[in-house]
Amino acid sequence: MAANYYDIEVFGQSFRVTSEKSENHVKMVAAYVDQKMRERARASKTIMPLRVAIMAALDIAEEVFERQPTDDRPVSFSLGGQRKAD
Repeated sequence: MAANYYDIEVFGQSFRVTSEKSENHVKMVAAYVDQKMRERARASKTIMPLRVAIMAALDIAEEVFERQPTDDRPVSFSLGGQRKAD
């Protein structure tokens, strides 16, 4: 399948992205990320986009991990650089 270009908006920022998925799928994903970022911004009272994006990414990653069996989870790394398994 050929990749297509789509214009999306997330957290007030416009992006042109490339995807092999349908336009509807890409826009649904962008809307979900936008929603998560707005929820995180309201909850944390911050408007710094990078901080909001990282916190929203962690929220989304947590949702993904909660859906996976424990044995299928990847190894994570602590901030100190020591490996640990989840």
